[in-house]
Amino acid sequence: MNLYRLVDTTSDPATALAIAAVSVLFGISALLFGRRLFWLAVAAAGFLTGMYVAPIFFSTASPFAWLIIATLLGGIGALLAISLDSYVVTFSGFISIGVIGMSLAAAVGAPDWLDAAAFLAAGTAGAVATALAYDRALMLISALIGAALLSGGIDAVVPVPAKAWPLLLLVLAAIGLRAQLRDQAKQPLVPSHMTILD
Repeated sequence: MNLYRLVDTTSDPATALAIAAVSVLFGISALLFGRRLFWLAVAAAGFLTGMYVAPIFFSTASPFAWLIIATLLGGIGALLAISLDSYVVTFSGFISIGVIGMSLAAAVGAPDWLDAAAFLAAGTAGAVATALAYDRALMLISALIGAALLSGGIDAVVPVPAKAWPLLLLVLAAIGLRAQLRDQAKQPLVPSHMTILD
């Protein structure tokens, strides 16, 4: 199950490869460094969301245009994260974890209404977790975003069976979370200015 619809609908191999490459690059970066470079995690969340919604809202555009739209959303996310800090990270937690929840529901064959419910439930959980425990939630959210992008990039090159996709997502997220926990043990973030509840 591909996380986003874009790669499935493109007939241009060069564009599909570019989409996969950008997804893998964003995915690895967010997976391993999302906690330390939170703006990168937000950029990856913007890119992930753009990859999912661009084909829906711009269905007549070319796949390359969808890639540009997703990349622009990622850049906007990074700029907002640098200037608005934890508010944007909390919002990106809502959007990105919501998209992942909706994709997981679709992977198991849930009806459309349940996809929407999964988006709202997972997104709310992501936003609340980020607001309450910024550092830990940022690690988990960036690991999930990175895993989703990386698995989407892998699936674009080597198709992953729909039933195996959630397992691949969880394994990659666990690897990223472990790497970020090691980084936290070496150099913890200072949380005093990093939570919206302060």
